[in-house]
Amino acid sequence: MAESDSTARRWMECWKAAAPVLEAKRRQELRAIDTRHAILALDDAFRAALRRGVRRTWSGLVEQQRIFARAEVERSLPDPMVVSAWSRDLFRAVADRLAVRC
Repeated sequence: MAESDSTARRWMECWKAAAPVLEAKRRQELRAIDTRHAILALDDAFRAALRRGVRRTWSGLVEQQRIFARAEVERSLPDPMVVSAWSRDLFRAVADRLAVRC
């Protein structure tokens, strides 16, 4: 544990020392950006995405919440080595039903 603590401390010190240098580099690059050139460079890619893209009628939020609910239920499943296959399958079937209603 002590070795991992010292390694973590060295990483933190390294990043702490690098932060001002990285921030200065970021600011320099932001000042050097030619906005007009960047927009023109990305215009073709943007137009291609508009032509090929499919408009979604959903955001995926409902599916995401369903996945989260299922993960929460599965995390609470008993150890499969202890529970018989039949009762585990029954528990998952009930969990699936609950996730659909969420």
